[in-house]
Amino acid sequence: MSRRTRRILIGLGTTVVLCGLYAWFFGFQTMMIWEMRKISKRAPVVRLVPRSLPDSSVSSREGKTLSYFGYKFEVPWTDVDESKTKFYATSAAIGFSSGKTIVFKILPPREFVNAVLKETDERMFRQAYGADALQSDYAMWSAAANSTPDKVTLFTPSKDIMASSMLLLLKATAAPEQSAIYSIQNTDFKGFQWGGPSAGPRHIVADLFADDAGLEIMFFGPGKGQPLGISQADINRVLQTVHKTADTRDTQALNR
Repeated sequence: MSRRTRRILIGLGTTVVLCGLYAWFFGFQTMMIWEMRKISKRAPVVRLVPRSLPDSSVSSREGKTLSYFGYKFEVPWTDVDESKTKFYATSAAIGFSSGKTIVFKILPPREFVNAVLKETDERMFRQAYGADALQSDYAMWSAAANSTPDKVTLFTPSKDIMASSMLLLLKATAAPEQSAIYSIQNTDFKGFQWGGPSAGPRHIVADLFADDAGLEIMFFGPGKGQPLGISQADINRVLQTVHKTADTRDTQALNR
């Protein structure tokens, strides 16, 4: 065997050993980083983190006060159509003559935290994100909204990668459109708005949280292929006026 051939074989052997060591130490990380890149390509929103609303104005047009499930809020329109409005156990789909729809849903406290813990190991999640992320639905959603693929590297522990990948998947599915994430807050709640009117989405979702409950409010336009017809100022009118009341009588009766 020539010296040249021997050098080639030694080089090949070294390469095989190094590849084996890489696969042993970094194989899982490499696979998960690749998967996260695929998620980022399908849902670019996972690369974004919450930011302030570009428009904090509140619509002052004539509107109407609505009451559901012990909560009140104002809408900047007066054309509520009772024939298009439907009620369910924990939600109301409010129809308007213009074709718009608002879905108002109440959520029990820690619903999101409990759902996440069913799908993962609490000890692992606590080690990756700390105990604070498990204190409330807002804290859990905040951890998800602030997770980005670039926080996972080859040197990230496997347990942290698992927790991060789960949060990124939640983030990717939470955003209704490929749009921004905004931080929102009023006197009683704080949370996130997924998407904004400027991007021309089919609908926008707002999640609001307090210590004892949560709310999900979805804004829909007239239909596919038509403009949303809802401005950020309109959305702000709803989000800034929603508050809890002492009245928990039948929802439908409150609006008759």
